Amino acid sequence: MASLPPDPEDDDAPRRSRTDDKKQRVATETALAELAARLLTASPRALAALELDDDALSAVADAKLIESPSARGRALRRVRSTLRGTDWLTVLRRLDAWAGGMSPDALSESEAARHAALLSAQGDPGLSQFLAEFPHADRARLRQLVQNVRRAPEAKREKVRRQLESLIQATLDERPEG
Repeated sequence: MASLPPDPEDDDAPRRSRTDDKKQRVATETALAELAARLLTASPRALAALELDDDALSAVADAKLIESPSARGRALRRVRSTLRGTDWLTVLRRLDAWAGGMSPDALSESEAARHAALLSAQGDPGLSQFLAEFPHADRARLRQLVQNVRRAPEAKREKVRRQLESLIQATLDERPEG
């Protein structure tokens, strides 16, 4: 006797469409491409402060030497590929802190800080996933702060991200039990 497929109503997890998953992947790849391009313009001192692994450092150094646009594009894809295997959100946060004149070592490593970095990197697809996980969150205020982080000049981005982090922390603190 054949067994019945599991009843989709039994799952408590929110459903995600393939389109939503693709939007999130595209947003992540776009954020990685922007980060790779920013790393090429970073000074050697800034790169040292980011604590990148050897593969990523050598990929960035190689890409900086390339003049041809098509070859540089391939080198940027290699940088992006090496970043994909690391904790790229931490690298992004450290780069923003460095650009803002802060010590990268002074950054918070909380759950709210990671969510803020992910939301600022992914934009609306990341926000949709966050709101699916925390439906009680203030959607309008979160969206406004995410847009502010994305529009802020590089030197002020970390300061604006801290406002987003504060709202996310309040949202995490209010999460219902169970």
